[in-house]
Amino acid sequence: MSNSVLHAIRYAALAASMALSAGAFAAPVTYEFTTVDGHYGSFSYNDAQPTPQPSSTQVVRYDLLSFSLDGVSLANPILQLSNNSFWELADFVQINALGSGVELYFRADLSLFSSYALAEFNGRTLSDFIGTRFSTSSSSSSLATLTQVASIPEPGTSALMVLGLVAVLAARRARSSDKASTKI
Repeated sequence: MSNSVLHAIRYAALAASMALSAGAFAAPVTYEFTTVDGHYGSFSYNDAQPTPQPSSTQVVRYDLLSFSLDGVSLANPILQLSNNSFWELADFVQINALGSGVELYFRADLSLFSSYALAEFNGRTLSDFIGTRFSTSSSSSSLATLTQVASIPEPGTSALMVLGLVAVLAARRARSSDKASTKI
C-alpha cells in the first residue's frame, strides 16, 4: 500500500479511538446523603442524558442509575427537576423511587437552575438550597448532609484512554520513520 493510504488508515484509527475515549468520560455522578433522624443513602445519575421537554407544569423527569436508603437499593428511581416552577414558585429537584414512599426534595430560589439539563445538579451542596425534605411512608425530616462523591472511571474507560494514547504514539512513530526514510 502507498504511504498516503497508510497515513489515512492511521489517522482514521486515531480519530476513532479518540472519539471512543471522549465518549467514555461520561462517568456517573453520585451523591451520598444523611438525614437529621439518622438515615443514610445515595443516588447516582448519568448527566449526559438528553434533556427531555418540560411538562405543562415545567418539570422534566430523568431515570436515575441508582437510589439506596439505609443500605437497601430502591427500584424505579427517578429525578424530577424544575427550572422556575409556576406551582412551587421555586426551582426544585425531587428524587424518589416509584411505589416506595421514599422521597428527597430540594427547594431553591428561582435563579439556581438556568436550564432543565441534569448537569445543573452537579456540584450542588445543601447550602445551594433554601429547604430540603426527606420522607418515607412513615416519617419525615430533612437532610443533614449532601456530598458529591468523586467519580472513579470504569475499567473500560481506562482501556479506551490507553488505546487512544497508543494510537497517538504509533502515529507519531510512523510519521518520524516516514521522515527518516525520505531523508535517506
